[in-house]
Amino acid sequence: MTVKITHLFIILFLFSLITLGQELQVGLPIGHSSMINSSKFSADGKYIVTTSFDETARVWETSSSKLLHTFVGHSANLLDAEFSHNGKMVVTASSDNTAKVWETATGKLLLTLKGHSKTVRSATFNPDDSNIVTISADNTIKVWKTDNGKLLRTLKEHTDWVLSVEFSPDGKSILTSSRDSTAIIWDARSKRLLKRLKGHTNIVTSAKFSPNGKQIMTSSYDSTSRLWETSTGRLINELKGHRRKIEASLISPNGKTAVTVSGDQTAIIWDLKSARILQVLKGHTGSIISLDISKDGRNIATGSEDGTARIWEADTGILKKTLDNGSFVNSINFSSNGQNIMTSSQSDSTLLWDVLSGRLLHKFEGVVLRVNSAKVSADGNKLLISSYGNKLLIREISTGKKVQTLQSNKGSFRNLEISPSGNYALTSYLGIAELWDIISGKLLHQFEGHKVNDYTYEIKSIAINPNEESILIASNNRASLYDIISGKLLKTYVGGTKDIKTISFSPDGKTIAMSSDRDLQLFKTVYGRPLIKGVLKHSSGDVQDVQFSPDGQKVATSTYDKGYIWDATSFELLTILDGHQGFVNSIHFSPDGQNIVTSSDDKTASIWSVASGKLIHTLNGHDDLVNSALYNPNGNFIVTASDDGSIIHWDSKTGKQLIRQFIFDDEDYILFLPDGYYSGSKNAVTNLYYKKELQTLGFEQLDIKYNRPDKVLEVLGTINNTPDTIMIRAYKKAWQKRVKKLKIDTTSFTEIFSLPQSKITNRESIAFDQNKSELELSLKSSDSLYALDRINVWVNEVPLYGKNGISLKERVSNTIDTTVTLELSNGINKIEASVFNMNGTESYRRPLYINFQTKELTKEKLYFVGIGIDNYKEKGHDLNYSVKDIRDLSKQLKVRYNQNIAIDTLFDKNVTVENILKLKDKLQKTKVDDKVIISFSGHGLLSNDLDYYLGTYDVNFSDPEKNGLPYEDLEFLLDGIPSRKKLLLIDACHSGEVDKDEVEAIAKVENLKPGLKGSIGVRNKNVKMGMKNSFELMKELFNNVDRATGATVISAAAGTQFAQERGELKNGVFTYCILNQLKRKESISVSELKRLVSKQVVALTNGLQQPTSRNQTIENDWKVW
Repeated sequence: MTVKITHLFIILFLFSLITLGQELQVGLPIGHSSMINSSKFSADGKYIVTTSFDETARVWETSSSKLLHTFVGHSANLLDAEFSHNGKMVVTASSDNTAKVWETATGKLLLTLKGHSKTVRSATFNPDDSNIVTISADNTIKVWKTDNGKLLRTLKEHTDWVLSVEFSPDGKSILTSSRDSTAIIWDARSKRLLKRLKGHTNIVTSAKFSPNGKQIMTSSYDSTSRLWETSTGRLINELKGHRRKIEASLISPNGKTAVTVSGDQTAIIWDLKSARILQVLKGHTGSIISLDISKDGRNIATGSEDGTARIWEADTGILKKTLDNGSFVNSINFSSNGQNIMTSSQSDSTLLWDVLSGRLLHKFEGVVLRVNSAKVSADGNKLLISSYGNKLLIREISTGKKVQTLQSNKGSFRNLEISPSGNYALTSYLGIAELWDIISGKLLHQFEGHKVNDYTYEIKSIAINPNEESILIASNNRASLYDIISGKLLKTYVGGTKDIKTISFSPDGKTIAMSSDRDLQLFKTVYGRPLIKGVLKHSSGDVQDVQFSPDGQKVATSTYDKGYIWDATSFELLTILDGHQGFVNSIHFSPDGQNIVTSSDDKTASIWSVASGKLIHTLNGHDDLVNSALYNPNGNFIVTASDDGSIIHWDSKTGKQLIRQFIFDDEDYILFLPDGYYSGSKNAVTNLYYKKELQTLGFEQLDIKYNRPDKVLEVLGTINNTPDTIMIRAYKKAWQKRVKKLKIDTTSFTEIFSLPQSKITNRESIAFDQNKSELELSLKSSDSLYALDRINVWVNEVPLYGKNGISLKERVSNTIDTTVTLELSNGINKIEASVFNMNGTESYRRPLYINFQTKELTKEKLYFVGIGIDNYKEKGHDLNYSVKDIRDLSKQLKVRYNQNIAIDTLFDKNVTVENILKLKDKLQKTKVDDKVIISFSGHGLLSNDLDYYLGTYDVNFSDPEKNGLPYEDLEFLLDGIPSRKKLLLIDACHSGEVDKDEVEAIAKVENLKPGLKGSIGVRNKNVKMGMKNSFELMKELFNNVDRATGATVISAAAGTQFAQERGELKNGVFTYCILNQLKRKESISVSELKRLVSKQVVALTNGLQQPTSRNQTIENDWKVW
């Protein structure tokens, strides 16, 4: 390591921790909710933009797959998006007849390009980014000025849809193709048509310039491609060979060959000079619909309706890799260096692959559930959440935790209604409605939509009669009334010839409101014929929702961008609620009927006065359209649900946001407070990250400050008026315990502290894909107040210089400028660097992601170190199966790894402190991609000071400091060794952590039961029935963000528990369960091993033994075998 003194003050982020809300945004993986149409790299390959039928575009960080921005603003499907050449802007094209320009760094909307009368199919920048050209289904091409959105010219010579557009390499010409069977070359600086390329007899799907711009290649549904001379428009060659329509074509970078792909399931490589077929690429079993050629011309990529992408060698046509996408591959792109390939399909995810190995590197997708609606139970204690998945989630409002999950085998829960008593839930999706018993989770009845000639119409709306005797289902032009107990059809109401969109019962259950288009009808439930019918005056669109006021005297409807309140008797219009900028999706009265809340596609909800129609509050907080908004039963708060995946609780009087919830699956969730504090399940929290423009930080950097379950629980308690003060105090103690364990100085959470800065200064010049195994990093670090204490670099959460890093104390300086060289692991490398000041404060670690794929085919090698003791020097402590534990593990791992395993074992008399520490020399010879597993089986002992020791052969059981192996020395074997995949297994008593503050006493246990691996009893202080102590709560609530050695340590038992061995198992229980997984699972990750082994140990010991993790890596979840 070379060190150079510098006085340069480095600033990584211009914010302090206290100003989180102003400077940093919370990032969560909220992906597309519908099919992805296109995906493209930025010019430098650092970012990806995707477009979808969900009306959004999203920008992702290529190296980490983290979502950076969601572009929301279009009102119809997005068909295309493209980065500007300088990467500063993105242009999007949509079926809403517009294109929009966005700032890449901030996600801010810069321009909306309006002028087309039909779908904008594509948009692109000219070479210097000064102009944008758009093409449309209105048969025109428009050229716009980038800086102000001014329309410069409209090109109108095509007589049908324009399908493709691109600029010539010199930017002087524009090339378009059309459904009118022609391609046209235009002067980019005027409206002048230069050449019309005629000859195709069907749609021209694409037109492409050659790299030097001198030739043009067109492809058509007439099964041919044609090569033209650009300057004259002369046909040079016609390429015939396909038997079906050609979907795409490209000229290779050298300009000598071209590739076409077709519905005949083949790709053809052509010699352009002779029009001769060089290779026919066969193997796809469906139409090939997407194509790309790497920039060096060596590889060809094809995407097909058969769900695969294939990589071919361009010179020989040999198939190199087949990439399974699972559905139609409608977009495929090589990265600029040709080392990665990106595919998008009919699913809602984009995939990044390594070209050389065919290995999947990243999925650009969301893991947050998209929420259709959220409703509060009648008692105000439960929240029912319907999502785009097939589950109805029931959560406890006071904690956010799961109560019940109702799962349908018929599809998503698109509509949701809850009975007043809270006993029933009615859901629907497409042509099926389902009635559920909420308490038991049992499905009571299924109902089909209206059938005509075996076709089942979609169910558009559902309702439960307030008297809970019947339910109503609207499908096609009729609504059907069913008995809630028997499920029998009682009555059918026909609403005319148009589809019924919304239905609602009056509060007394005697009247039904039913809307279709702009019509609203009222029916008496007993008669089945219309009571009153009218056309909604001043309506701005079709009715989206309808609801009666609590007294039944008024009816509220929502339409395109307004809400309306009507007299329920005369249909007289009483009030118009005008203010939304998009569809008003729902409308709901407050329980007292004084106010009304609406939700809209404009990403807001609004609270209005019923009497005056005046806007009281606008609820801003969602990042996507708001699907529903409603009051809780007592009216003190409002719940909104959005396509951004979140549910927000609002104070109905002030309009202020109280708490925001994201759901990941049945178990996992995160709850956010407006000031940045949060709480959630441990798995969900690991998905969290922070972002500032295009820079990201991992959750662990700020988790210690902002993960505050006590603060969140306090707010939840105010929402349902049942604050659990005991649990709030317990959660706070658990957080304080965590702070103390990690030795965090909480004064750093205030403004009066110094945050050191650390930066990889050559970050921008380091490519994501690396061919060499060594990488040089230039690091600059500084602190404005304190001298620097130590510096370290992590690769995949493993410290290169050991857990203590490189000491800087002797330098007594507050700046450092240094260069480090590190060896890359095979695959994705997450590289981080940080510095600590003398006050113990660490700088932020901004990750740098690198992909390195070794060209050598090397098999994984495992170094297994096993330590087992049955026979001890001190009599009365012998065990029966510890040596067998190690021998059995060695044998099974040998079966898994065959010759690729090195085994070192120490048994009985050879288990001494000296011999164990000597093992480090062998482990220092490992390589970065090797795996190391150390397994200890024997006695675990606590000293009088509650320090943990492993029992060696000659340990003093009464005073384990004598000849016992301190736990820290065992973990030291893994610290600073080259291997980055390290696992420590301890099958011994008290092998989990002990909280010295919580322990009252330890004592030697007399008359030990046979098979216990320890001789010390431990008792906790102040343990109440059913209440975990603060240390146990800390373990339950928080991820361990202390990386230590970068190894995962799995202990057989908690710090106050005994570990068991059993005669009927002929192993220690913990090791037996590991062996069980070795025999059953073909492959297993570290986290999966921990989860499955823990579950089985608890079951076998009836909860007396609970495996725990002293340390664990979060992202580096490698395969143990």
